[in-house]
Amino acid sequence: MSDIIQWEGEGVFLHFSKTLDLGDITRCNDEMYKDARLDNADYQIWDFTEVENIKMDADEAKVPAVIDKGASVSIPNLKIALVAINEDVIELCYQYIETSTKLHSTWKFQVCQKLEDARNWIAA
Repeated sequence: MSDIIQWEGEGVFLHFSKTLDLGDITRCNDEMYKDARLDNADYQIWDFTEVENIKMDADEAKVPAVIDKGASVSIPNLKIALVAINEDVIELCYQYIETSTKLHSTWKFQVCQKLEDARNWIAA
């Protein structure tokens, strides 16, 4: 696991590399939710393009969606861009989005394969 959380002007950028597991996602979520800047954020970009191994299954991808549902009540207009090229990671991203949608999250979601595409979607 290797992760970076970088606060930007109106949002947060998270970058992951090497091996990804539920603990990595949970730890980053915990750090973000403790930071008051999230209350005024417009977006989150989760960059998984350098993830080589994944130690998560579809059921574990639902856990962040359930946690984020609670956050969507106080931060209703957030855009979540998930950037991935690994097919297994992409599948988990869609599982997260599907669960979030079923939970009636107010957030908007997009899966991209390039960081540039994610930033363009955020800006639109």
